[in-house]
Amino acid sequence: MVLISRYLSQAGYPIAHWLIDQRAAGRTKTLGTADRKNASQDAFRVRPIPDRYVRNPIPAIVIDDVATSGTTLTAAVSQLLLSGVHVTGCAAIAGARKL
Repeated sequence: MVLISRYLSQAGYPIAHWLIDQRAAGRTKTLGTADRKNASQDAFRVRPIPDRYVRNPIPAIVIDDVATSGTTLTAAVSQLLLSGVHVTGCAAIAGARKL
């Protein structure tokens, strides 16, 4: 994620680290879909969004490293939308295949 952020920043895209992950590291790796959904409910907190982004929102894309069930992206987007961020899309670097 650091490399992607650095590349996008160098290409002229603004990078905003507004989400704070409140989960314990690695906690969801072994969980099933239903348990992941429950664990993601309070997974994120949003840093204060500068007024200029709330008054004149620019499109934001949420990037995740691995998408398994989509609950992490859903929780992240929900928190950002509630904070006034104009989320227009999501991207994942990799997807985990269910076996």
